[in-house]
Amino acid sequence: MTTRMNTDNDSDLDYVRKIDVIDRELLKLSIDIAALQETRLSGSGTLQEENYTVYWFSRPEGEIRMHGIGFAVRNSLNPSFETSSATTERLSHLRLNAEQGSVLVLYVCTPTLDAETPVKDVFSEQLKEKLRTCPDKERTVLIAGINALV
Repeated sequence: MTTRMNTDNDSDLDYVRKIDVIDRELLKLSIDIAALQETRLSGSGTLQEENYTVYWFSRPEGEIRMHGIGFAVRNSLNPSFETSSATTERLSHLRLNAEQGSVLVLYVCTPTLDAETPVKDVFSEQLKEKLRTCPDKERTVLIAGINALV
């Protein structure tokens, strides 16, 4: 296992052990790309396991991290994707270069229905802006964690 992390936080190190389990389960299910939510790791970074590389995005060390998102990408696909970045801890994307053209994989994790109205409004504006900036000729795949109260 190759680990690249910029933190000494004990809870982050516990998560590293969980990624090993994620690595094995995704392989069993033959999944190429998985969206991850509530990673709760600090900042952003990568962690490469035997079969998958996990990319995560969250708030910096020292801030309360209730959310955080990321991707687990099969290692054989890593040369095919160009970028992996986040706008916020709820909005992230990566771009794959396929034979038919590039594909933008956009992952959003919405605030819950009981979130404060300003939080929902800010998220909505950030998502609208991200969608506005997607190139027209690029295929876009939207993966959404739609949070709701039942």
